[in-house]
Amino acid sequence: MFLGGTGRSGTWALGRLLAAPPTWRTVRTELRFHASQGGMADLLRGRISDEWFLRNLQRRWYRRDGGSGQPKGLQIVVEEPEYRTAVRRYKRARKAGMTAEVACRQLYLDILHGYLTDAGASHWAETTPDNAAAADVLALVFPQARFVHTVRDGRDVAASVATMPWGPDDLDGGLDWWDRRLRLADAGMRACPPGTAHTVVLEDLLVDRPEQVLEDTLRFLGLDGPDDAEVRDAFWRKMTASEAHIGRWRQTLDGDEARRFDRRYRELYAALVEDDVVALPLEPDRVDAMGG
Repeated sequence: MFLGGTGRSGTWALGRLLAAPPTWRTVRTELRFHASQGGMADLLRGRISDEWFLRNLQRRWYRRDGGSGQPKGLQIVVEEPEYRTAVRRYKRARKAGMTAEVACRQLYLDILHGYLTDAGASHWAETTPDNAAAADVLALVFPQARFVHTVRDGRDVAASVATMPWGPDDLDGGLDWWDRRLRLADAGMRACPPGTAHTVVLEDLLVDRPEQVLEDTLRFLGLDGPDDAEVRDAFWRKMTASEAHIGRWRQTLDGDEARRFDRRYRELYAALVEDDVVALPLEPDRVDAMGG
């Protein structure tokens, strides 16, 4: 399963639930190379060459440092000798005429093989936010995959993004970032084969309709028996309304500035509705009524 969204919208929180059953494992770092700009999705769309893809794989995604300096990237899930073997196998396959879709699937699974085998997992979930925007392409590579798009109030996404070292550093910039990425994610999810795409609204899951949204999501994923029970137990123990951080944006703005920002968000929201964007967050008034 691939979980995606705009970023700062609950993909990791939802992904943690699927680490509960012993048959599932949620990859504990965003792999990125398959969905983000300059990666596998761009290769399959014909935007970059194999050479550029492999260069980015090594320089951008194998070794990365997190915000506090801790190691991140593919190095967490695959040792360097196995990683290099996977890359060599990919090169040979492409040289022998294997299609990019098949070679990319082989590379992805080679990279994850040891990580999944060590855990004894037969199913896995990955939480790179760009998964939603790249879902149409990833569906070609992984025909059996399921895609979940997590959506959250754009004002709170903007407030969260503004605290990150990698995004816009002000709420207005964060709102533009959210709007652009939501549209890309919606387009990617729309193009998925019927029955493979599902949307989860964070405030619905954690506050407004937790039982119904959880039930719908478990049914979509085909979880039943012990796996179903494990996820349900983890949800009720660990997933709380506070994780939605409803109204976070109000901690940064007040008075006239808050009213201006809220008005701008509502204008963007109305434009999304007019443009028939499917994966909409809850209406602003509904979110505000929850305490935001």
